[in-house]
This record gives sequence, C-alpha cells and structure tokens, in this order.
Amino acid sequence: MYRHILVPLDGSAFAEQALPHVRSLVMVSPDPVDVYLVSVAPMLQDRSVTMVSLYPFYIAQDHLEMARRELEQLEHDLRTYLAQVATTVSEWGAACHTEVRFGSPAEEILAFAETIQADLIVMSTHGRSGINRVVFGSEAYKLLRMSTVPILLIRAREMVGAPNA
Repeated sequence: MYRHILVPLDGSAFAEQALPHVRSLVMVSPDPVDVYLVSVAPMLQDRSVTMVSLYPFYIAQDHLEMARRELEQLEHDLRTYLAQVATTVSEWGAACHTEVRFGSPAEEILAFAETIQADLIVMSTHGRSGINRVVFGSEAYKLLRMSTVPILLIRAREMVGAPNA
C-alpha cells in the first residue's frame, strides 16, 4: 500500500479533483498514511538586473521591495490555502503535511517527492492537448517523463457553474 502520498495543488478546483481519489486510498489503507500537499509557484523571470540598469537606484530599490512583499503575500496565501485543505485531509485519518515551493513546478514536485520518499503522486490534469499543451506546457506530462515515482493522473472534469439559489 501507499504510505507517503504527494498531492500537488495549485489552488484550483481542477487540481482539487484529485482529493477524492486520495481519500479513497487513505480510507482503504490498513497502515497509517502520510499525505503531503505541495503548491509550487512558478518564479517569474528576475527583472532586478534590468531594473537596476534602466532606473536610478532608489526606484530599483522600491521595485525590489514591492516584489519581495508580493512574494511574501503569495507564500502566505498558499500556506493558508494548503492549511485549509490539510484540515479536510486530516479528517480522513491521514497525517497531513504541507509545503510551499517556488520554481519550476515539475522539478520542484519531483525534488519534494524524493525528499519525502513518496510512494505515489496523485494529481489532476487540466486535459490540455494539441496547441494548448504546446503553448501552456503540461506539468503532468513533464512529471510522467521524469518521475521514478508512480503517478496517478486524474483527468479533471469541466467545472459547471454554481447551482441556482
């Protein structure tokens, strides 16, 4: 059975469609299961060098401070989100851990999987194909190509609007 399950989440309802499958795995396991929720924020190209060369020092310093604050806010928001999901996962009887990382999503997910010695990665895919996958990339495809850990891919279903009140 799986004892260390890694679940990448990006805050979307699409990504969360993997959670019922994780719940099923946790509920049928005779052994304790640790679930690791990870969110990876892609790093945008560092524009610091460009800013310093184009603008006076005091403007560049303002830009760097603003970028630092935005990064801290993003990390706070991701940690808050993962903590909320972790509360639900813990109710299933699993020990739940959260991690926020910055960088290339596929690379960071694989590095974290190695760190925690994951038995399984469970994630949703947005189901992009053709030109959309070329333009937007496919983290799931990158993971499938690079991972030595088994991956359970859940094809996310189209989300329907909220029911009428």
